[in-house]
Amino acid sequence: MEINKYIEHTNLKSNLIEIDIVNLCEETLKYDFCNVCILPTWIKFAKSYFGTTALEICTVIGFPLGNQWTALKEKETSMALEFGAREIDVVINVSDVLQGKWQKVRDEIRALKEIVTLIPTAKLKIIFETCYLKNEDIIYLCKLCIEEKVDFVKTSTGYGPEGATLTNVAMMYQVCKDKIEIKASGGIKSLSSCLEFIQAGANRIGTSHGVAIINEYQQKLVKL
Repeated sequence: MEINKYIEHTNLKSNLIEIDIVNLCEETLKYDFCNVCILPTWIKFAKSYFGTTALEICTVIGFPLGNQWTALKEKETSMALEFGAREIDVVINVSDVLQGKWQKVRDEIRALKEIVTLIPTAKLKIIFETCYLKNEDIIYLCKLCIEEKVDFVKTSTGYGPEGATLTNVAMMYQVCKDKIEIKASGGIKSLSSCLEFIQAGANRIGTSHGVAIINEYQQKLVKL
């Protein structure tokens, strides 16, 4: 298993400086992670610093609360793509979901998908923040995202009271399998946890512990 290709090497802290971003991107290239996930304000710097290397950039939109106006999410998405990001993780408006405002939720997803589709290689992920949602909300959101041809559904921002859970990922997989991919994120720190989420149905793992997970994996292979 190429476990490195499951990992989105992530650091979304607000106190990072340029050298932190450089190190994060260099680790992404060294370990051949599927991408580096950074805040939008760092996209232009990362692309400028690393030029035309194989560095794939993922970023977050409406992060971490998701309660911005849709127009702002649209603008932020357009700018992120313009600066070089090719994977866009958008936080859904949880308040709208909790109130059952499904048409509003659908309209936002559709508007963002239209923007992302302008670049054929770009992908859209919708972050649910599952810790706040009922099972029926998670299931309905998965179905809605499938209908709107979203590329990934994602569990969490990592800023809520709970991150990804195996139960939620397994439930999402039952709805999404063979239709849409799943990204598990939030609180995944070890190799064993990473493998459990992959087994439950996750196609991607968002984590700030990617290097430690890879080192643990390589040590395990040596012992075999």
